[in-house]
Amino acid sequence: MLRNVLTASALALVSASALAQTGTIQWNAAQAVSNGQAQYSDGRTSAICAPGTVNFIANGDTVSVLFQDNSIALGDYTRGGLSTCNIVIPARIAKGYYIAQLTQQMYYGVVKTAGAEAKVNLTSFLAGFQTPDSFGLELYFPRGTAYNIPSGVKTTSSDWSVSARPRMCRGSGSFPVNYKARIAISGVKDTVNDALVLNVDGMDIRFESTVVWAQCNLPQ
Repeated sequence: MLRNVLTASALALVSASALAQTGTIQWNAAQAVSNGQAQYSDGRTSAICAPGTVNFIANGDTVSVLFQDNSIALGDYTRGGLSTCNIVIPARIAKGYYIAQLTQQMYYGVVKTAGAEAKVNLTSFLAGFQTPDSFGLELYFPRGTAYNIPSGVKTTSSDWSVSARPRMCRGSGSFPVNYKARIAISGVKDTVNDALVLNVDGMDIRFESTVVWAQCNLPQ
């Protein structure tokens, strides 16, 4: 089920410096962290999104996250499961810029019978503000329909709230933020004859920034 969601040119960036970027968002991929756990109805637990199993790749205003193990699988007598993966990516917004829009893409694969149900919920925000702006992305595969999607993608874009922009313009230097995300994958099935495998392969996170020199009223 896991697939390579990055192009050859993107993979080449793994060996480059994580901070060698020219975008208005400076992603510190080298300091990104991840952790998580999967729990099943039969009492089993397992670690997911552990250090070394998640790759963070920065490229200008975009950072890509590639997961080796972020999934649930229900077979035989396991009727339900829930996995949660948490990631934190430090970044800095360049002096004189604010975020105008956040675009997030999630890559996934799902195979399930009609007697199973599955969901993916992504909740993310940028820390560093008094009241972080929250964003979400959801996938839902209901009972009654069988799915066989080995390679899918869902995209969401969110305009940044106007109230947050002045806070990004304060100070004489770049503005520090942490991108934080929680990915929850859940599934349940009706009978032992049903089956479900659902995984999230990766994410692309892109910030579109607009220069606002006059509005920022930066010190000379």
